[in-house]
Amino acid sequence: MIEISASEAAERLGVSRQRVLALIHDGALPARLIGGRWVVLSADVDELGQDRPSGRPMAGRVAWGLLDLLDGGRAPWLTAPERSRLRARLRERPPIAQIGHWARRRNEVLWLRGHPSALPRLLAFEGAVPAGASAPGQDIVDPGQVEVYLRKDVAAGAIRKLALRPVPRREANAVVKVPREVWPFDDGPGRAAVALDLWDASDERSCRTARRLYSSALDARFPAHEEGEL
Repeated sequence: MIEISASEAAERLGVSRQRVLALIHDGALPARLIGGRWVVLSADVDELGQDRPSGRPMAGRVAWGLLDLLDGGRAPWLTAPERSRLRARLRERPPIAQIGHWARRRNEVLWLRGHPSALPRLLAFEGAVPAGASAPGQDIVDPGQVEVYLRKDVAAGAIRKLALRPVPRREANAVVKVPREVWPFDDGPGRAAVALDLWDASDERSCRTARRLYSSALDARFPAHEEGEL
C-alpha cells in the first residue's frame, strides 16, 4: 500500500492542503500521523477523487440564483428556463462540495487588514450584509475578524474610509465580498449563502457547520422523502 503526504493528496485532488486536512479531520479521508505529518493511502485519494465535483463553475448571476432558489427566493434576475434548470439540479440533492464548486465564482473576495476599531464599523457600515461566521446566529464568530458583503459601488468607499489595506489571506482581519453581476440580498443572506461562506473557510469547524446549514436549507425546500417543486 502506497502512502502519500497531505500536500501530495491535495495536488492530486486539485484542492488546497487545508481542504485535505479538513477531510481528514471530518473522517472523509482516512489518515495517520507519522513524525507529526499526516499521510494517506494513495488508493483512498484516488477513490475520493472519483467523487470530485463536476461541471463548470457558474456565472455570478446564475450561482446567486441557485442559492436564492435554495433559500426560498424566486431569483427574479434569472429567466424562467434558467430557474427550471437550477431547480432540476437541486432536486438531485447535490452535496455541498458540488454546490461550492458551481458557485465558487459568485464573489470577488477582498482580504483586508485594519485597526481593530474598524471592524465593528465595517459591520455597521451602511449597506453591509454580515457574511459567514459574522452572520447572525452563528456560534463560531471570531471577534478578531469580520466578514461582510458590500455592493461594488460601496466597497471602495468603505475600504478607504475605514483605512483597510489589502493583505494576504492569512493576515486578514476583514473580508469584503462583492457579489458578481447581481445584488442578491433583500435582507440578510439565507442559510445556503452562509453555508457556502463557511465552506469556503475550509477549517473543520466551519465545514461541519456548513454541512448542517446546507442540509437544513435543502431539506426545507426539497425534502428527501418528497417529490415536488421547489
